[in-house]
Amino acid sequence: MKKLNYLFIGIFIVSTVLVNCARENALPESAIYQEEIDVKKIAQEHNQTLDFVLRTLKKKDLSKVDDIEKMIIILDEGIESYFTTTLENENLVRRAVELSNQQIAKYLNSSDKISSKINDASPISLVIEENESHFSDKQIYLLQQCDQVLSDFNGNNIESVTNSFEEIKNIAQSELSEESAQVILIACEVGKMSSTYWSENIEEWNQVLNGGASSGKANGWFSWSEVAGADVAGAVGAAVTTAVINAIPGGGQVAYGTAIVSTAAGASVGDAVLQVWNHYF
Repeated sequence: MKKLNYLFIGIFIVSTVLVNCARENALPESAIYQEEIDVKKIAQEHNQTLDFVLRTLKKKDLSKVDDIEKMIIILDEGIESYFTTTLENENLVRRAVELSNQQIAKYLNSSDKISSKINDASPISLVIEENESHFSDKQIYLLQQCDQVLSDFNGNNIESVTNSFEEIKNIAQSELSEESAQVILIACEVGKMSSTYWSENIEEWNQVLNGGASSGKANGWFSWSEVAGADVAGAVGAAVTTAVINAIPGGGQVAYGTAIVSTAAGASVGDAVLQVWNHYF
């Protein structure tokens, strides 16, 4: 009888180990799903973050900002000012600044062109490639559709862009499970808000970054698709990465949303500033 008991105990231990290994190596559909996450609120907070960064830039004498590291510090300050105002948890604030800083530094420390152009691929294409194993074929197709919408964005056709994102959302909600649709909804909402923000505010950013001097319209040289694409790619990448590796343990919905907002905003700011700098300096 003792031998039989030991046998059952051994089987139980082995089974437990195998199940745990399988859980570690597999990514169930629910792993990148955060119940009741408010994707519209995430997109709105993204735009609010950009406003805080712009306010911070306006307070600085940018004529004395003559290198990338100084600019990164100022942009980090703007990001931090937003999250310090909206979050009570210091650990979340610190993590938000870290995530945005990674994106800002990635863009500003690149060469004359952003990394996506070096690789001759859009930011969204790159984030799909980096996280392909976590997406279904349908998710990849819809993210590619988001990329196509932004490739046609010229700063003036915001209504068309918004309508196209709504169509993609409808497809995701009707053809995907709630879990699978979430990352697409995040991409679409951030894409809409980012497109709207930059179409309305690029001239002010342009003037501030140009030392307050009057400057020509950005339509001739600013790439709307790049900056909005960087935004969406940052949001999608954060949505997957944060959930998969539990980048902010124990933070729950607030941490998940904060990671998406900060990463997307950092990518957006980094790309926009780099474009302006490349044009004028």
